[in-house]
Amino acid sequence: MDEQTLFRTTHDDVVPLDDATLSSGHERFLRQIEKRGRRAPSAPRRRMALRIGFGAVAAGGLAAVLLVTGIIGPAGMVGGADSAAAAVLQDAAKATIRTSDPAVGAGQYLVVHTTAVTTINGGLADGTVGDYQSRQTDTLYIPSSQTEKWVWVRDIPSVEKTFGPASAAVAKYWIDGIKAQGDAPEVVRGIDGNFYGTQNRYTPTFLASLPRDPRILLNRIYASTLGQGQSADGEALVYIADALRSAVIQADLRAAFYKAAILIPGVTVTDRQATLDGRTGIAIGRTEPASKIRQDIIIDPTTGLMIGERQVSYATGTDIPAGTVVEWTAISTSVANSIPPAGTGNGQ
Repeated sequence: MDEQTLFRTTHDDVVPLDDATLSSGHERFLRQIEKRGRRAPSAPRRRMALRIGFGAVAAGGLAAVLLVTGIIGPAGMVGGADSAAAAVLQDAAKATIRTSDPAVGAGQYLVVHTTAVTTINGGLADGTVGDYQSRQTDTLYIPSSQTEKWVWVRDIPSVEKTFGPASAAVAKYWIDGIKAQGDAPEVVRGIDGNFYGTQNRYTPTFLASLPRDPRILLNRIYASTLGQGQSADGEALVYIADALRSAVIQADLRAAFYKAAILIPGVTVTDRQATLDGRTGIAIGRTEPASKIRQDIIIDPTTGLMIGERQVSYATGTDIPAGTVVEWTAISTSVANSIPPAGTGNGQ
């Protein structure tokens, strides 16, 4: 898609930019890159099972230009999602507006149930090393007044899958050590969703401050993740996936995130029958050329809600077969009238 087509796709009721505005934006953006130079991408980050926060906005001239000018930035400048993925995301944006968010009344809790499978690399004292996969289920209770105490129940993990004898030996050592500490779930409590000293940035105030215009929103994402990940476009899709899986994103902002993903180059439909934890949806994703890891977001086409996300590895030369789903997370929500009582399980 060219830039004007992308603009019309993501802005239903807005007059497209004229050529002079587009040309000016390109020139200003390129001048900033020349002045600051490119930052080397950092090593791929391993994401925690519960991701909290977007990270600090990058300092400097380029980030300032992206944030202040809004429309001036890389969003859509070099293409975007292919037509099939754009259609799926556009339909999801419309469907999510029609879908009612869970109604959480006074004294009630939004319950976010998460099932996650993660690939772990481990080793033994005798030098044996191997990759294995673990499964863990979490339940997060978010009060109707989000500045009050949240409760996070983390079940004991289990071994999901191994890849040969060395992998099985490493996995057994790991799970035996976990079980030796007891079989009660960990119950952690935190004011305003702050756990383990990590600040929750998915506050109502922060989410309300995010632009609903998809182009400006994506430029904000590029600025916030400047220099992170293996590529700006790949990190932008991770940012969107992280936000959506928090389950506290309201419908209008979910729709804006979907439309922002249309502007990310390399996004395609990767699977029209993607199943996570028993639920099936359409997967849209993007492959990172350096690591050969594909990031997918899986969407329920009827409701526009995110079912979950996954990462698929196409790397060779490892003990994990190419095409393996190396990480996936499925989410669902409900409403509860109470939380686990104090003293339940381990933790604070």
